[in-house]
Amino acid sequence: DDSSYTLKICSWNVAGLRAILRNQPKTLPNLVKDHNIDILCLQETKLQESHLNDPKLHIRSTLDEDGYDSYWSCSTTKKGYSGTAVFVKR
Repeated sequence: DDSSYTLKICSWNVAGLRAILRNQPKTLPNLVKDHNIDILCLQETKLQESHLNDPKLHIRSTLDEDGYDSYWSCSTTKKGYSGTAVFVKR
């Protein structure tokens, strides 16, 4: 019976997501593709709500074309502090 399925979850402390997206834009798409990741969890994104909505940065659409929905949490008490993102394969 080949009906079993392995759920792959990856967790990564990125210590600042904007730098990765700017300097190595293929890193996240390559990671989820190469390892067939179902759920990608990022910590320490260091993003503010304004970054998520900036049309120049395209952060909200990260991995959208790769078939993932994204969920974001930004620190509201200390700007650029902490923050998480979760990408779930559709």
